[in-house]
Formats: sequence, structure tokens, C-alpha cells
Amino acid sequence: MINLIRIELYRFSKHWVFPVMILLSAYFSIAILDQFFSSKIQMSSFLDSGKTTFENSFNIGVRMLGPIMLSAFFVGSDYSNRTLQEKIANGHTRVDIVLSKTIVYSALSAFFLLVTPLFTTGVVTYVNGWGEDFDSQYVTRVILLAFLSYCSSACIYLLISFICRDIAKTLLVSSVFSLLFAELGDLLRTHSIVFRSIYPFYPTSQLSLIVSESFSQKDCIQVLFSIAITSIVCVGASFMIFNQQDLNQQKGSRLK
Repeated sequence: MINLIRIELYRFSKHWVFPVMILLSAYFSIAILDQFFSSKIQMSSFLDSGKTTFENSFNIGVRMLGPIMLSAFFVGSDYSNRTLQEKIANGHTRVDIVLSKTIVYSALSAFFLLVTPLFTTGVVTYVNGWGEDFDSQYVTRVILLAFLSYCSSACIYLLISFICRDIAKTLLVSSVFSLLFAELGDLLRTHSIVFRSIYPFYPTSQLSLIVSESFSQKDCIQVLFSIAITSIVCVGASFMIFNQQDLNQQKGSRLK
């Protein structure tokens, strides 16, 4: 599986999605900092100090566009390009294929989702200072748990790519899912009992707990439980679906 991980990382470094995700991260960072330097946001807002910016920068929102594109063009395209068939023909098991894709995709997605909040926080801290005594343990805990939360969320989009097996369908379904949970989550859970019961287990819905300074042991258990359950269910479902697929009959989108 180590060789598969190396292959996936090499493919990603050569794929056009790589520079696009860098540009997206730069764009989101610049868009926020432009508001800061042009004073369009009052200093009492979340950009008045590094700490305040840090506490309010981890919500995903439109930044999920990068991982969605990655799941479609980097993972979903393996079906249409017959890359999966080649890996199986070379002796790799389907378990190793799913695990290697999960590790690479989720880690890369989490890394790019962290770029904007960390870069923005760094610039605001340089200009206005942290705002109070710097707590390295707090910052380390937030970054680590946010990274794991992002990885767990990415597993959902990986599952969608294995279900859709097509670039266009993966983009559509992933975008709709992201809209429901990332943008309309607070609204829908007030109107739907079913959604209200599911939403608390969505990993990124735990971000408000993660950035809280009054983070208790109970909160830690809740966050880690959400991350673990989502990851296990999504990776397990991805393997079961992939294991039942007849790759020789796949006729996916030819977009690259």
C-alpha cells in the first residue's frame, strides 16, 4: 500500500487540480485579507486580532469547492481512465486501493482547507498581534482536531465518488451535499427532525466546539466520536461498494 500512496501523491503533483487548489486557497485568503486591509470590516469583527481571526476562520463554506473538485477529477476520473483496472491487474487489492486513496485524498483535502485560516491568522497576527498571551497548547489542539475533522469530512466525498463513478455526477452530488450541510445546515436542522438528528454527527459541525477555549473532556469525546464514526462508515461503505463493482462495464465521463 505504501507504493500506492506514493503513486497517488505523484499523480496529484502532476495533475492540473494541484495548481487549481493552490490558487483557490490563495484566492480565499486574499479575499478575506482584502477586507481587512481596506478596512471594510470594522475592527470589532473577527479580524481585530490573531486570536479572534483564528477562532472564526475554520468554518468551511465555499472552501469545500477544492476537495469537491479533487474527488471528482482526481478520484472519479480513475474510472473513466481505467486506472483502477490497471492497479488491480498489477496485483493490488481493492482494500489497499481504497485505503491509499482515502489517506492521500483526505490528507490533501484537510491540508488545503487549513491553508486559508492559518495564512489569514498569520497575517492578522503580524499586523495586529495575537490579542492576548499566546497559548501554544490551544492552537495545537485546534489545528490537530480541525485537521482530523476535515479528513473525516473528506471521506464523505470520497464515498460519493465511489458511488457516482463519474466526474460530472460526482461534482453535482458533492456540490449538493456540501450546500445542504455546509451552507444550509443551521436552517435545515430547525425544520427537519431527521436532519436535526444527523447534523450533530457531521464532523465539521463540531468546529465550534473545537475552537472553544472551554474545551472539556466530554467535548473531546464527542468530537473524536463524530470523526471516528464518519470515517469508519464512509471508508467501510466505499470498500463494500468498490468491491461489488464490475470495472470492465464502467462507462464513466471522459473529462480529465
